[in-house]
Amino acid sequence: MESGEIYFIWIKRVVKSGARPAYDSFSIKVQSSLYTFKFRERRTSDDYDPNISFSNEGTSKFRMLSTYTSIGTGYLVMAFNRNDLDGKTIRITWNGEFSHQFVGSPGRTYAHIRVYDGELDPYEDSDWPSVGGSFKGQGVISNVASKSTDNNNPSTFSETASYSINLEQGDFDTCTLVVELTDAWVQARITVDVDKIEILDGDDVEYSYDFPSTDAVTMVRSGTTADYGYIEGSGTHEVLNSSYCITDANTPTERAVLQN
Repeated sequence: MESGEIYFIWIKRVVKSGARPAYDSFSIKVQSSLYTFKFRERRTSDDYDPNISFSNEGTSKFRMLSTYTSIGTGYLVMAFNRNDLDGKTIRITWNGEFSHQFVGSPGRTYAHIRVYDGELDPYEDSDWPSVGGSFKGQGVISNVASKSTDNNNPSTFSETASYSINLEQGDFDTCTLVVELTDAWVQARITVDVDKIEILDGDDVEYSYDFPSTDAVTMVRSGTTADYGYIEGSGTHEVLNSSYCITDANTPTERAVLQN
């Protein structure tokens, strides 16, 4: 099966001997690693290291956590073909918390949903610029949403919300959707949790992913200032439609459930 191709599958159902057979049919679109959630840690300070962890936390959550003494950015990443994302809607269930050890801090933006130009591969160090460097192409081509603190106050948020994605001109046919934890203050502790992400075209859900509560987070590189990994099961086959064919002679049969 090739990525992006649509396949039609017919499953023969059990019938009585001599009866006309019947079939359940499915059409599926194959998704490649382009549609797999990965994650990445990035250094953003010359003076402080990032210390960002990636884990399952509680029921159906993916968590990014930046501790006190850490400065850096954590990214939950999925690459798309540009035309598959432009003009669509992201519906996300997520929450976050910003706390600090001392009062008197300025307001800070600590959680973002953004789209970057091109495919940013967490496994490729060259895709993640060092301090003062620039991302490939046009960099950020859509600031979709953000969450900030008020001056002197800790901050929390928890929501299921829909945001429009409208992309500016980029240099590539691909782009990267990112949920981003931004820690720019050494006295801050920040968490960003993601439960579910959907991409919609109007009212139609084109892509949906519930983050599992099992141990699905796989670290590929750890113990550095540029850790990365992936989430098991997030590269899926998208069931486009199905039909249920009936004849008078059918006997009961279990219906197949198609998933990766």
